[in-house]
Amino acid sequence: MKAGDLVDRRHEVDVVLVHLDVFYDLLYSFYNAGLLYIASYLRQNGWRVQCLKTTDIFKLTRPQLRYLFQTCRPRIVGFYTLADNVYGVRDLAKDVKAWLPNAAVVVGGPQASVADTELMACPSFDFAIRGEGEEPMLALINHLRHGLGALHDIPGVTYRSDGQVVRGAPPRIVHDLDALPLPEHHLVGVGDHVQIVTSRGCPYSCTFCFRDAAGKVARFRSPESVMREVRRDLEEYGVHALEFVDDTFTIPPKRVTAICEQLIEYRKATGRQFIFYCEGRVDVLDGHPHILPLLKGAGLARLQIGIESGDAQTLKIYRKKLQEGAVERVLRRCAESPAISVIGNFILGAPFEKDATFQRSLEFARHLLRAAPAVFECTSCFLCPYPSTEMQMHPEQFGLKIYDDQFKRGLSLSDVHMESEDLDAAAIRQLQVEFDAAVDQELWRLGETLPPEVVFRHFDWAHAHRMPTMWFMRALSKVQILAEYDFLRRSPRYARLADIPRADFLHWVPQRPIEKRTYTRSGRLLLPGWFRKLYLTHPEEKSIYELSAGKLRMRDVAEEIRRLHRPAATLDEVVRNVLIPTFEKLERTFHIAFYR
Repeated sequence: MKAGDLVDRRHEVDVVLVHLDVFYDLLYSFYNAGLLYIASYLRQNGWRVQCLKTTDIFKLTRPQLRYLFQTCRPRIVGFYTLADNVYGVRDLAKDVKAWLPNAAVVVGGPQASVADTELMACPSFDFAIRGEGEEPMLALINHLRHGLGALHDIPGVTYRSDGQVVRGAPPRIVHDLDALPLPEHHLVGVGDHVQIVTSRGCPYSCTFCFRDAAGKVARFRSPESVMREVRRDLEEYGVHALEFVDDTFTIPPKRVTAICEQLIEYRKATGRQFIFYCEGRVDVLDGHPHILPLLKGAGLARLQIGIESGDAQTLKIYRKKLQEGAVERVLRRCAESPAISVIGNFILGAPFEKDATFQRSLEFARHLLRAAPAVFECTSCFLCPYPSTEMQMHPEQFGLKIYDDQFKRGLSLSDVHMESEDLDAAAIRQLQVEFDAAVDQELWRLGETLPPEVVFRHFDWAHAHRMPTMWFMRALSKVQILAEYDFLRRSPRYARLADIPRADFLHWVPQRPIEKRTYTRSGRLLLPGWFRKLYLTHPEEKSIYELSAGKLRMRDVAEEIRRLHRPAATLDEVVRNVLIPTFEKLERTFHIAFYR
């Protein structure tokens, strides 16, 4: 969707639903699934809705944005709020109230669910919705437009009356998720993949986790409902990658088993190729080993698991309930199929964090990277005092001190907001510097050992499916020769050496992906853009690389090598004994490509 497409829509709507992130996080900014469900629910009930996402707002000038709102003339403008966007929402809401004085501004999402009265201190906010928003938003628009019902009876609504903040009826959860309409992704523009929600709420009680927005009662869509959405997304929207964004897609085990079996059957029946991402609990995957093969067969490409720490006592404080060796067992099963990438996160600045607990996490991360090269991805974040979590309400019980509970210094997970008894903010920030440096060192060391099919699977995930892995972002994409080779291999005219028919071999053209050549004073020829410095010293190998400029056919190169180095040999001997061994050597480091 282009900026002009937005400002040129000259029709009124009833509701505009806005998801605003900070602009420097655009790569990972997706329109909130809860907002999209609300939009589809309102539309099902006859209301006109327009959705604005961060990338839309990013592309619009302030006059264009004002024109858009004044042209749409919505009765309600709803904002998704969380700790990281509340300041931007406040500022945009102030503009909206100036442009449309009669529009009601409603805030929902995690921040509104736990800090509704604080948000209502902002005069630009007219209503806050606690909990799930489908029913409250429908009741609110019916009340504002048609005078139906009373405000205090709307579940989860907070509002002002006679200058006082009033909290209406308690929020209600949606028990039957199958009864909700499928989210209409075309409202925000469909790219090459979509996000799918198959459950709400979480049955677990990790001490660091925020759970109040969706409730603590876990509810699940049926496998049949999930498959209806999958089929719709693949066939009508034409996507080829899915993201199941549930906090844990793998529960209950019986349900995920049924979903996977139906996905496998669908793939067989239609021949349609697609991949997906999901999050899973280590204890569930470890205790139900049949799930991983089903996930693989269903199309799993990336799996995120919560590791959090390599220190056993810290895991007990987090209430992770992981058995010893569970992470390694799950990772070993995933590594049996390199077509899966496993993301494991570590939390830095943990309760009672000290250098010894950090070192145990760092060594565990290194161990996992070495155990599954190009399969295991390792990320880190800082412990965050999210509202209403145990660590935010009782930090002293965890040996923590909060010094930035408003997250003003950056994204909530990207900076330090709590200090431990042993480490201040500067020391905790330094932990991440050390952690990232050690991880990068392992990636760089292991990167050159990866086979081609594994390397370019990571390139394909990033380019074709918008699923860039840590291996791609922090190692593979930074190796120049891999990026250049990846560009060439995407043409149907290129092939790997093993795939070239020997009867046709002499008609193919060898080409080095990087044209510029560099020599040392001693005459060694540098092979550019690799993980480490590589040189050719043998005269025949140097000549072959020099002649592989994308101009000469194999026959021409072989004849030149025979003339320069082996005048007594036959052409066939030069090909078998010199050309092919050298090309095999160069191809292992992607310094030669072949086209016809």
